[in-house]
Amino acid sequence: MKLLKKAFAFIFIFMLSVSGLTGYQVNASEEPKHLDILFTHDLHSHLNSFQTIVDGTQQETGGFARLKTLINEYEKENTDTLILDGGDFSMGTLIQTVYDTEAAELRMLGYLGCDVTTLGNHEFDYGSDGLADMLNAAVSSGENLPRMVVCNVDWDAMKKAGFSEGQKQIYEAFQTYGVKDYTIIQKGDVKIAVLGVFGKDSLDCAPTCELLFKDPSEAARETVEEIKKNEKTLSVSHPLASSPVGGALMLTELNIKTSPFGRGGIAEQ
Repeated sequence: MKLLKKAFAFIFIFMLSVSGLTGYQVNASEEPKHLDILFTHDLHSHLNSFQTIVDGTQQETGGFARLKTLINEYEKENTDTLILDGGDFSMGTLIQTVYDTEAAELRMLGYLGCDVTTLGNHEFDYGSDGLADMLNAAVSSGENLPRMVVCNVDWDAMKKAGFSEGQKQIYEAFQTYGVKDYTIIQKGDVKIAVLGVFGKDSLDCAPTCELLFKDPSEAARETVEEIKKNEKTLSVSHPLASSPVGGALMLTELNIKTSPFGRGGIAEQ
């Protein structure tokens, strides 16, 4: 549970939002809108499949090829499926040795068709220069990449104190990549705002992280208010929980089906 809390903050409250919004309809005369949402988390550089014990039997599981096959099957039913990743996509296999030079994990999320991702604590394992180099390498590849969101980095506090070299590297890499507080995704006739936060548990587990962060719950609330003000078509939101790691997902009226993809498993909610 702690691993999940620290690794995919914006998914955490997203799941709370799902429970509160399923079947929601603003106007009884309108047909409810439908959106399928698939999400991954804690992929940890497992681009290839691997052997593990499942129910007492050694089996081959995981890998991006398997994930892509599952995603393609879902998209046959709905080409407007929203695909999210909750961070900690790096560090865990030898693929991590080219994390900062090739950005293999982030580029492969683009290959999967991932729409939005955020940062987990392990994205900081190679320090500020490692994260910055990874983001820059991803952009330099010219490939399709997921959007990245995190709303509670306290850039103002760091600027006021004077950027360290590492903070400056990440700030410039964020600008190059286009990291935002939130992003708007259009799927068919549905608009979705997705925001991400870096949680307190994540920061506790990222000793090499040089960034300063605002309180995640408060930053998420402020960002939701900004979304509500700027995005007039977004008509439904779910109240933020008081979780110290929380994030949020704001949705229009939806019938929602979600399916989480981990390293090898799939389950429907």
